[in-house]
Amino acid sequence: MNLSLLITDDERMDREGLARQLDWRTYSICDVYVAKDGPSALQILKEQKVDILFSDIKMPIMSGLELAEKAREIHEEIEIVFISGYDDFSYAKKAININVHEYLLKPVSTEELKACVANLVEKIKNRRNFERASSDNNFQEGIPLTERQKRTRSNVAVQQVIEYVEENYMDNITLEKIAKVMYYTPNYLGNVFRQETNQRFSEYLMEYRIRQAALLLHDRNIKILEASISVGYRNIPTFIKNFKAVFGVTPSDYRKYL
Repeated sequence: MNLSLLITDDERMDREGLARQLDWRTYSICDVYVAKDGPSALQILKEQKVDILFSDIKMPIMSGLELAEKAREIHEEIEIVFISGYDDFSYAKKAININVHEYLLKPVSTEELKACVANLVEKIKNRRNFERASSDNNFQEGIPLTERQKRTRSNVAVQQVIEYVEENYMDNITLEKIAKVMYYTPNYLGNVFRQETNQRFSEYLMEYRIRQAALLLHDRNIKILEASISVGYRNIPTFIKNFKAVFGVTPSDYRKYL
């Protein structure tokens, strides 16, 4: 799997420093492009197949938010990471709303960047495997299902659930709603999800939301209530209870360890 990365930042030292910060080929990223602003980035996006976009969020001419929206119009499945020097909740919230993979604050440590990139590459790999499996299933439609084919379809269904959660976790979603969208019965979807992940859907959704909230809490300007609402929790006691179940500490104590 060969991937490509585009780094966009109006600060030359920042974009060139990020381009040199990792050995990108270790993560199957063979092509790294750099751009000084939004229009330059758009030109590269039109000429090259870009899998991952790293962008500063506040730039002259075109903001990172505008660039992200236009990038998605060109490459629908592009993964986006904002790297910003602005510790501002409004930016982080907008990033969540347009389904940005992560919002990192400058200066980004090498370990933090490695973790982010590793997660991104794994996400892209899983999506491509899912698309390949979907294509195989369409080709084999009507053929009696072997146990292996049934397992493949289960994997596809689970991957669809995971992607739905990643895109909609901040909303009031339930397994019943997802099943309706995917044309499955809730019982079937719940069973295959538990078989493939060893986890009930409700547990997975809760843990995913809490981990997204933990990322928000790295920004100390974001209040705990704001983080709770941003990931779909309107009841703060429930949020605190679930946060402690995942991390072993309350959100306020979690911040003390950052």
